[in-house]
Amino acid sequence: MKSFGVGSERGGNDLYRGLVIDSAGNLYGVTESGGANAGGASGLGVIYKLTEGSAGWTETVMHNFTGRADGATPYATPILDATGNLHGATNFGDAANLGTVYRLSPKSCGAWTLRVLHSFAGGSDGASPLTAGVIFDQQDNLYGATSGGGTAGYGIAYELTPTPSGPWTETILYTFLAVLAQDPSYPNGLISLR
Repeated sequence: MKSFGVGSERGGNDLYRGLVIDSAGNLYGVTESGGANAGGASGLGVIYKLTEGSAGWTETVMHNFTGRADGATPYATPILDATGNLHGATNFGDAANLGTVYRLSPKSCGAWTLRVLHSFAGGSDGASPLTAGVIFDQQDNLYGATSGGGTAGYGIAYELTPTPSGPWTETILYTFLAVLAQDPSYPNGLISLR
């Protein structure tokens, strides 16, 4: 298969979550650091694809995170939609450096294009999805959680809904308060019932 190292390896390193598989048997994942864009000593992470061939598995880096423009340090396993787009979240990066939700789409030429669907701004908006990825509902809305932000600072659960004009709309579904024993704090993900 593929061995991931430490330091600023161009193919990525520091794996925290699993992989997703497409109908052709290709595997997709993220690394928290490494890649072509150095952020300190270790890089800002990558989205990669593993393809099995006669000589073994080959890694293709589909996206190198740059930090402010697209996010940085993805921890969560991405998910695939029905048309082959990958969706996921980064823990840091973009304007407020508090994380993003992204979509990586294939182009006809074999390249991939990353689009930020939402940038977390902190405060009631939420911050730092950490290991929480995203899940879909039947209408292809995205759901996720942040481990910070919210009015109490303990995280939120959110929904992202596409609009005809392009931008996605965020709805805060729940703000974690951590004032009651039964109210959790710092969520690390949601489960899918789909």
